[in-house]
Amino acid sequence: CSKEGYQGKNPANHMKYQLALLLFVNIFTIGAFTISINPTKTHGIWIGWGCSLAWWANVFGDEPLFASMFFGEGWVEYGDFGRLPALGFNVARYNLGACSKEGYQDEFINLPKGFPWFREMEGFWLNWGNNSVDSNSWNWDRDTNQRKMIQAAAISGAKYIEIFSNSPMWWMCDNHSPAGSITGRDNLQLWNQQNHAYYLASVIKYYKNQWNISFDSVDPFNEPSSMWWKYYDHKQEGCHIDRENQSKIISYLRDYLDEMNLQEVIISSSDESYYDTARETFEYFNKDTRAKIGRINTHGYQYYRGRRDLLYNIAHANNKPIWNSEYGDDDPMGLKMSKCITLDFYWLHNVAWVYWQPLDSGGWGLIPSNPADKWIDNKPNAKYYVLAHYSRHILEGSVVLSISSENGVCVMRDDGVLVIVYTAYDRAEEVVFDLSQFSFVDDAVVVRWVTNVYGGRTYSKDQSVVVVNKFFKVWYEAFTIQTFHVHNITI
Repeated sequence: CSKEGYQGKNPANHMKYQLALLLFVNIFTIGAFTISINPTKTHGIWIGWGCSLAWWANVFGDEPLFASMFFGEGWVEYGDFGRLPALGFNVARYNLGACSKEGYQDEFINLPKGFPWFREMEGFWLNWGNNSVDSNSWNWDRDTNQRKMIQAAAISGAKYIEIFSNSPMWWMCDNHSPAGSITGRDNLQLWNQQNHAYYLASVIKYYKNQWNISFDSVDPFNEPSSMWWKYYDHKQEGCHIDRENQSKIISYLRDYLDEMNLQEVIISSSDESYYDTARETFEYFNKDTRAKIGRINTHGYQYYRGRRDLLYNIAHANNKPIWNSEYGDDDPMGLKMSKCITLDFYWLHNVAWVYWQPLDSGGWGLIPSNPADKWIDNKPNAKYYVLAHYSRHILEGSVVLSISSENGVCVMRDDGVLVIVYTAYDRAEEVVFDLSQFSFVDDAVVVRWVTNVYGGRTYSKDQSVVVVNKFFKVWYEAFTIQTFHVHNITI
């Protein structure tokens, strides 16, 4: 011990300060739920948010408003409803179609009765007569609406563009149906595996050369291990492809991409429906197949279940980033979606997140819509605003930080702003955010945005919260999401 101070610092005064700070923390946090941020533990660099095109763009793709609304920044005027916050998506997924009404040599597409017209995604390779993209076996004047939307999305802000296939072209399928086989087993003819890969690569090259759209990645499958792709059951394109055949197609596809000087395009795989299935599929692949895969894509339809952590472990061990490349649910409030997003951040450590159909029926859409009737509601679901709390604030290049709650997300952005998004569910609560592990936090105003999904505030902004000694306290009504910006903070 020593009672002598140094450089004007008295040890007794320092002890008093520490005791006062401890007393403050105890008083400040009493009765509140405390969430701590650990800036020394990080979980990757965020890439972005996005949506798939497919059905909604097949119908509404010629409407530039939706490119501005989903992929733009700032605010957009939405008819009589008024202003909406643009979602700022920078990821777009283009669905390569499998349908065509033109037959060949007395063989035609075989769609089940009642197949919705807007889910018939037009393909370009009409028949097996010729593999030259300049021949009459190909028609590039198709799928015009979806193509218009992917072009508009790229102009509005979509930086990462992926192409994916729900099914091979109808004539490559055993029963000539892109809706699946009778039994739900493999429906791609073995002798057409290479053709499927060639088709994908050829479209990527054509889009790049003719329409100046460069695809960054390609997934040749969609939920390929699932057994529900049955002709009579599913009213959408889909095809079961077992894992051995997936491996072959991945190899063919890599060869064709390289042959066409598309080395920069990575293969993502396999867009399985569940986290556990995605892990099992990647575990099946041998070393050579894994080397040809640049990223693991998984869908989020296991919702609250599934071992996200085990999928992350195998991805991390193989140096593969993860995208949640498709998520959707029927909760119009967005609470289920918000919980699944934060579970992904907490356990899966994905670097991108993609909503399935922003215009869709009932609660599935961010904006309710019935594409079959070309109808769109003039009012968004609450989940539109919930997603805005994430997509407008957690930006590309953000470092994902460790947070002590599964209901929250925290990132440090490139511009030095700390962003926290937290959702309260079925009960009101007082929440204290503990920033004491940061080296410096200014006692300053925290800018926040608030949405209560059952009424009241809707993405409203205020500056009523203040940091005090590296803590700030917030009252949460039940079913409320809040986004916070903390400025003047140093890790």
